[in-house]
Amino acid sequence: MAFTEVNPVTNKTWTREELWLAYQSELACVTQYMFEASEERPKLIKWSAQWENLKARWAIHRKEWKAATKDVAELGRAFRGHLEELQEVVSQPLLK
Repeated sequence: MAFTEVNPVTNKTWTREELWLAYQSELACVTQYMFEASEERPKLIKWSAQWENLKARWAIHRKEWKAATKDVAELGRAFRGHLEELQEVVSQPLLK
């Protein structure tokens, strides 16, 4: 039986022994992952934890919203200043 797949580490065609070792290594990783996932853990988040998470997220939202509204207000003031400068330039006569 000939293998045609290339080993990404060696860039050579797999040998039977390399393929078997790689399979066993992957199987061990999957088995460990499944074992860790099957350990007894609470499946649901408690309401108190959800409430604390919600309050923390709301505080972050309020902080970011306050910063965003402040930035928009500053942008408006700066834009108004530029418009007033433009109005002064435009209102002057072209020829003196």
